Amino acid sequence: MDGKGEKAAAEGMTLLRREVEKLSEELRSSGEALTKSRSDADVMKKQMDGLTREYDRLLREHQELQVTRGPERSTTIHDYLTSPSPWFRRRGSPLSR
Repeated sequence: MDGKGEKAAAEGMTLLRREVEKLSEELRSSGEALTKSRSDADVMKKQMDGLTREYDRLLREHQELQVTRGPERSTTIHDYLTSPSPWFRRRGSPLSR
């Protein structure tokens, strides 16, 4: 009976080692995913900060244009998008061809 007990204990230890290896791999994989997620979040924060600064700059520019143009006519996004830019003036608008 002593041999059966030792054999069962050895099999149990083998199963436990496999389980530990499996859990160690899962932990490593989860750690890598966490690191990547944090990195992605940092990148998105930086992009958001850049977009916020650009939005604030455009808002200030719009306000300055409102003051210089006066109340008779305000610039709309449609006006901006449909007015020819200097690039189009030099080369001709592809929309007008």
